[in-house]
Amino acid sequence: MNHNLIQQSKNNPLYFSLYHLRTIFNGCTDDDDATEITFPLHGENCFTNGILIVSSYDGILCLAWPYGEIAVLWNPSIRKYNILPPLEENQRFRNTYVHRNTYVHTVYGYTVYGFGYDNIMDNYKVVAVTFYNCNSSGIFKTQTPVKVHTFGTTSWRLIDEFPSGSFGEFSVRPGKFVSGTINWLVFKHDSTLCSIVSLDLGRESYQEILQPDYGEEGVKMVRISNLAVLRDCLCILRGRDIWLMKEYGNRDSWTKFATVPHLDSYNYLNDLLYISEDGQVLLQIGTPVLYSKLMVYDSINDTLKSLDIKIHWRLLIYVESLISPCS
Repeated sequence: MNHNLIQQSKNNPLYFSLYHLRTIFNGCTDDDDATEITFPLHGENCFTNGILIVSSYDGILCLAWPYGEIAVLWNPSIRKYNILPPLEENQRFRNTYVHRNTYVHTVYGYTVYGFGYDNIMDNYKVVAVTFYNCNSSGIFKTQTPVKVHTFGTTSWRLIDEFPSGSFGEFSVRPGKFVSGTINWLVFKHDSTLCSIVSLDLGRESYQEILQPDYGEEGVKMVRISNLAVLRDCLCILRGRDIWLMKEYGNRDSWTKFATVPHLDSYNYLNDLLYISEDGQVLLQIGTPVLYSKLMVYDSINDTLKSLDIKIHWRLLIYVESLISPCS
């Protein structure tokens, strides 16, 4: 299977650049080595506001617009796509109206998506978690309905609401798929402490994934910048550290995989994209999108080097396949 780094253009999010990972790890890649591909529906009016990469699995890209109803499954290798049914609730959440002389104001927030594979049903699923704030007669309430779309169906199903908690500054980040679950980094109500909420795609049930025992480091105010997946294991990026959960759901299996050298508070771990067979880790360093850069960390020799690829917008790893996203 050919593994590629795919990057979305910031100026035109319907255009993408593709880089071969083999070339990246050989140190021979810059922006001139990219293969340019275009989203097949770039001329349609419904995509004038753009669309963002959610995730990729088995060669299928999931793209969505978090402030609207649009979600699409797309396999660039075979140039096929599938536009999912609209999330009809989102339009209703944006309304402001008067009912029986009582002012009711509903403020729509955004939808956070996830994409993965249900091993029990042997099928793909897209998950949409919609966060919106409702202010009715001075009573403030946050609601988080969750809908699931199963590959091959023509509608979304409403499942149990997202567990208590609200998304913080990492809310725009899609969930991470691993071990049949989608995982989000969330903040609990009235707290600056974050937690990991997991949705089992087969059972469609939630659980909290406990973080590692950081020991003496736990008392330090070190921010968790993201979740990641490394060698089919859930990872936490905390400061300069990469924590890896060897057995999913088992807190005792958390181990510190590495501490990346030569980083400071302005150049922290933002995302972990891929690890090669010889231990080279492709990292995104710095703040999301702005002032970030791609680097390769050699986990065997504990060295770090920069790449000449400029980060323009969202990026992830894409595996070429012949799987069709169409029902």
